[in-house]
Amino acid sequence: MLIERGDGVGIELTRDVVRGVRLSHEQSTVAAAAEVSLHDADDELFLLDALVRLRGLLGNPRLPTRLAIFPSGAATFRVDVTGQTGPELHAGRVGLERRHGVTSTVLVDDGARRWMHVLHWLAPDFRRLEDVAERAGFLDAVIEPSPLALARVCAAGTTIAERCATTGERFVVAFEGAHTIAAATIESGGVAHPSLRVAAGAIGGQSFAGLTEPVDVARRLVSIRDAGTEREVDLRLNGIAYPRFPLDDLRSPERQCVALGAAVGAAGLAGRLRPIDVVDAAAQVEWAVPWAIDRVSTLPPLVIQSAPSATRRLTARLVPRRRP
Repeated sequence: MLIERGDGVGIELTRDVVRGVRLSHEQSTVAAAAEVSLHDADDELFLLDALVRLRGLLGNPRLPTRLAIFPSGAATFRVDVTGQTGPELHAGRVGLERRHGVTSTVLVDDGARRWMHVLHWLAPDFRRLEDVAERAGFLDAVIEPSPLALARVCAAGTTIAERCATTGERFVVAFEGAHTIAAATIESGGVAHPSLRVAAGAIGGQSFAGLTEPVDVARRLVSIRDAGTEREVDLRLNGIAYPRFPLDDLRSPERQCVALGAAVGAAGLAGRLRPIDVVDAAAQVEWAVPWAIDRVSTLPPLVIQSAPSATRRLTARLVPRRRP
């Protein structure tokens, strides 16, 4: 099977449901969409079963795949790393781990600029999720944060969006163009799902300056959302308007918005994409210098005699020594 630009699969993985879409370069739109319930996302067998059923509903594709996740309690903000070398980027990641306990980051290119998105979350086992997806038949499966996927399909002019994927998984994200500025999960009690709300408003360049804690990022995002003007949901796939399917249709934007963004990335329609970088927690250095603290001798202190004076040395030479 020949894979061309425009062919890809996007999946939104939540705690109790898996949604997916398949893009086709021939139809220039969504070729298939599906939704499968998930009993336990932490159980590998349940997850494998759900992904196998999802792939079957999508037509058993063997295409590049992106899986978007953003679990409860997650937050992200970006840091400008334009022009930094590999060692400098690594030093920055190590510094984030030591100061904030952050072990996951992802690089995103924005024209001439490069951003490092810092991911505050209880990092799931990315390699395990990717391995399960590939065992289910998906090709080159890669994990990415859901807010970054959603940013690819929101229409120009959208600066804030609120996504509720399922019970307990609701996040707010701020955009600049087609790129994410910051995102954080918030309480989802009493909110119908799946849902998507978008708004437009002014977001200053320094709106998130100095904010590194998830609760502070979430509070700022909510204030921007409340101050914005709500708009009708308008999604774009490679510049083409996505149809407004009704909510009960599996292709509806409220259901598949994140999966659509992931599929756009997998299909090669969003420029260069990088996987999530994970930095292992730095090992604590244990200094062991027993010679500096242990007793090394039990002998009495050494008494150093003073050198003889000049008079004693002269007398010793002039006075003959007694012989025995």
